[in-house]
Amino acid sequence: MQTFKTSVKKHSFLFSLLLIMAFYLPVNYFSSVNMDDINIVKRLYENHSNINFFDLFFPGATARYYRPLLEIIFHLDYTIWGLSINGYHFGNFLFHILNTCLIFLITLHLLKSDKNVKLYASLAMVLFALNPLTCESVAWISGRSDLAGTFFSLLAFNCYFIKNPLRFILTPIFVFLGLLCKENALSIIPIIVLVELFLNFQKNRKITENIKDCLVWSVIVFIPLIIYLFLRTNGWEYYSYHYVEVSNSFAGKKLPNNEIDVLKILYIFPVIAFYLKKLIFPFPLNFAISQINTLFYSFLFVVFFSSNIICFFKKKFSFVFISILLVISFVPALPVALGGVSWVPLAERYLYLSVGILSISIVFFLKNFYQNGIINEKNLMTVCIILIVIFAGTTLNIEFVWKNSKTLWIDTLKKNPDNSMVLFKYGQTFGGEEGQRAFKKAIASSETFKWKSMTFMEIGKYEGSIGNYDESIKNLEKALNIKKSFSNYRDAAQIVSGFDCSNSHNQLEYINKTIEYYKMAYSRRKTPSVLFQTGILLRKTGKNDDADKLFAEIIKKFPDSKYALYSKKQLEKNNKIFDAG
Repeated sequence: MQTFKTSVKKHSFLFSLLLIMAFYLPVNYFSSVNMDDINIVKRLYENHSNINFFDLFFPGATARYYRPLLEIIFHLDYTIWGLSINGYHFGNFLFHILNTCLIFLITLHLLKSDKNVKLYASLAMVLFALNPLTCESVAWISGRSDLAGTFFSLLAFNCYFIKNPLRFILTPIFVFLGLLCKENALSIIPIIVLVELFLNFQKNRKITENIKDCLVWSVIVFIPLIIYLFLRTNGWEYYSYHYVEVSNSFAGKKLPNNEIDVLKILYIFPVIAFYLKKLIFPFPLNFAISQINTLFYSFLFVVFFSSNIICFFKKKFSFVFISILLVISFVPALPVALGGVSWVPLAERYLYLSVGILSISIVFFLKNFYQNGIINEKNLMTVCIILIVIFAGTTLNIEFVWKNSKTLWIDTLKKNPDNSMVLFKYGQTFGGEEGQRAFKKAIASSETFKWKSMTFMEIGKYEGSIGNYDESIKNLEKALNIKKSFSNYRDAAQIVSGFDCSNSHNQLEYINKTIEYYKMAYSRRKTPSVLFQTGILLRKTGKNDDADKLFAEIIKKFPDSKYALYSKKQLEKNNKIFDAG
């Protein structure tokens, strides 16, 4: 028995790593889900050969997201894997494994004086890796942003601990790289400064020396932040669209649970309590959380704040310090919750980095409890095993929820039966009559949800596929009344052009309706494909002269496009001489 214990302590890192890899191995064989994943791969397929690295870092215009390094990582994925979804899953799997190893190294640094440090560090990495709150980021290809941002943040944190002057260079470099992957890397900046303050405080150093060291590190880690903000705001000329959105949200949008607009800023406190509760007790897990019980979580925040005040005056500084670190770790997620930037404003995956901080904190407290005799070795092992078993079982269950689109939306709809966004994605996934019921319920559940026009478009598409052409057009018109965009007009034109109405007396009417939609699409975005399709349809109605004018216009305005070549062939068929000048 003693030999087994010695072996476990000696090889704890290897055992832990193999356990983590075994639990997440199935992710590599999952499909993509119809929630951003397919769009990412499609975008890479369309733009990979035309990628401009300069434009990634200096886009010349504000955007909601500024994540150039994340884009490069995805393009590297495409270079290796192409259209193989399994390769993108492996990328997430690999990032998660690397992050668990970094948690191990950071814990080694923090608890280096303890003789069982490797065992504690291994426990921290297991508690982090198998925490169900991390599963979504790993199993969802789009969760790569959380994984990559956290990877560079943890790398920066690890470099901060090394006893080498290079740490003053490597730490800010990795902070900067993390920011170029996702905004969640912002939190590592104050975390490093506060850890420096706390560690110096424990050494009983002079206050002046402590302040001096903290100021030095503050400058070091704030340099990459300044550079990042300069790039993101296009040289200070513009504010990022993302933060403009958040600022505008304070001006008049309503809050969850119908809170009064003037009190919106107070919503930050129940959100903080919600995320803290999720970290301590993550259940129930839900992909599409959009609202919380404001009253309950406000009360919980008061309890949390009061507990920290009491601990401060009782000189329980470790508890206060860790509480502050946990809150800071998810601060970048708060603008999302307040500003309505995302349709899932309270996503659990925003806590990915926070789980790492929590795991190290749990191990820190367990070590102190054991050393102070509060808990013996047997009870310590029992607590650890219980935590690992609960986390592992829950994570394995959630992992397979993300197996494909159907498993995801079946589970999500059970937990959010009246959420219009979820109903839309469920309907899109299953299609047919079942999909139509979900679409109609989505519209009935909310008059204002942002995918309403897309829902009417989907209903119109289905009605057209079963021959209800007039009903199809009615729904398409409803969609266009909500959102008169290029994509909506183009999609409506494509749906109507697909009507099988060769024997219908309304054939000409439907062709004219398609032409109308294409013309409206072209008025919003000048693309040769839309103009060419309009010309083809004009030919069908016998308006050859009008069609030929459009073909000549394509040749003149878009001479390098493939549609210019197609247009020349159309004019040649009609024995027309065109003037490209």
